[in-house]
Amino acid sequence: MFGIWLLRGAVVVLVLGAGVGARVAYEKVTVAGPHFATAQAQESNDLYDFDTQEEAQAVYDQDTSDPYGLWTRTTRDPTTA
Repeated sequence: MFGIWLLRGAVVVLVLGAGVGARVAYEKVTVAGPHFATAQAQESNDLYDFDTQEEAQAVYDQDTSDPYGLWTRTTRDPTTA
């Protein structure tokens, strides 16, 4: 009888320990570090940052390598943002 209660107690301790460990690991992954802030500080243009197609096209025409990915995510035609 004592053995079964010991086994149940051990399982409960292991499950709780795994939960706490998973929580700590999750917090470390989701906390934004300095590398995240640096990446967010860079200039980024998205298709939805422009009011008209002409505004998007003007930015695209400045650098036709499409560094912002304006048209590659929506269409294969670089003339239509």
